[in-house]
Amino acid sequence: MKNILMLAAIAMCGLTCAGPALGQACGVSRYTFTVYVRNGTAAARNVRYRVFPLTRVDGKTDTTWLRETLAPEHDHKDFATWSYRRPPLRVDLNAARSFVRTYDPKLYKPQDTTYGSKNELAGVFKNSTATFSTVETDDTPYLLEITADGFQSVYILAPIMGGCRQHDDVVLKKRGETVQVWN
Repeated sequence: MKNILMLAAIAMCGLTCAGPALGQACGVSRYTFTVYVRNGTAAARNVRYRVFPLTRVDGKTDTTWLRETLAPEHDHKDFATWSYRRPPLRVDLNAARSFVRTYDPKLYKPQDTTYGSKNELAGVFKNSTATFSTVETDDTPYLLEITADGFQSVYILAPIMGGCRQHDDVVLKKRGETVQVWN
């Protein structure tokens, strides 16, 4: 009898445990970015975004490469902490522009659509927001570029298609002013 119960349990697990599984905290979720401007500044118009996948097909995507390429001003130790937690990180403007100028999509893996959520890699903010579908267990790094007419571009390094994060705010400043991103 014990053997039959054991075989039944194994068979049931085989039917339910096979295949990709989602995380337990949220499974799938949404990551929303909201754009703001300083008080007294005219509203940003034509706010656009582009998403650049950063997982290289040659397998050389690691924290050292990401830091040297997009965040050279960050200390190795601080960046190692970032790579573990992966909160959104504002990227050096010059490093990001240089990277985007030479970006070749053939060198990077496309976004993972295993769970059916395919996000647009370029678009326009609607009502000051852009929302991405996420899968809890996806920690793939992406570079998010946010641009608006008359405003300084903002570049953010984050796993924007993963995790259970719900929302981050971005403050756009007129060209020539200091850009502040949340926190």
